[in-house]
Amino acid sequence: MTEFNQTDGWTLVATLGMTVVVLMCRGSFILPGKSWRLPAWLQRGLTYAPIAALAAVIAPEILLRDGVLLSLVLEADPFGHAESIGRVIRNALLEAKVA
Repeated sequence: MTEFNQTDGWTLVATLGMTVVVLMCRGSFILPGKSWRLPAWLQRGLTYAPIAALAAVIAPEILLRDGVLLSLVLEADPFGHAESIGRVIRNALLEAKVA
């Protein structure tokens, strides 16, 4: 069994490789001499990035409990899903308040 204070060669190679990749990605915006513009379709798509990121963080907290999708959401009928999700959110907030 190896000790925790030892670092093997592959760990160092992987760390240095990731460092080079990150520096190249970040430097690619600084190093070119002339400025360049993103295509219009990409600019439009990037306007949704904050909303998507927020949904990706909040949705699992609301819809999952112990890594399992809440049964209330699974049993919801297609026309009453807003009410069911509202109940899930309310119950999750009440449980968070109690805990």
